[in-house]
Amino acid sequence: MSIEQIKDILLGHVGKENMIKAETIAEMIGIDPGPSGVRIRGLITDTIVLQHLPVASSNRGYYLLENSVDLKRYQRSLDGRANKITSRKILVTQYFSEFYNQEELELGREIFEDNDDEDINEED
Repeated sequence: MSIEQIKDILLGHVGKENMIKAETIAEMIGIDPGPSGVRIRGLITDTIVLQHLPVASSNRGYYLLENSVDLKRYQRSLDGRANKITSRKILVTQYFSEFYNQEELELGREIFEDNDDEDINEED
């Protein structure tokens, strides 16, 4: 099963200096990574969640967190990404209102709700 294989691979990549790319993991377990790596990234995420692995990621790869310094660094990175996404949400809402000459729109309270799945299903 690929979950166990991915777990073993991730356990062998401890610390930021030992990152491994998703595409490399796909190659190692003999699967197609999917368009833009979406299939393998999903499997890696499933592995992390199902196996309760403290894994960090970036655009350069995945690695098992080695210590609390790694954890705090990764938490700061995630906080920064979350802040950028929130800022983008505010701006796009403002720009939408301006572009369509509408009153200021509500930003919404669904911060932790992912509605992208609904959009995908509507296109099918």
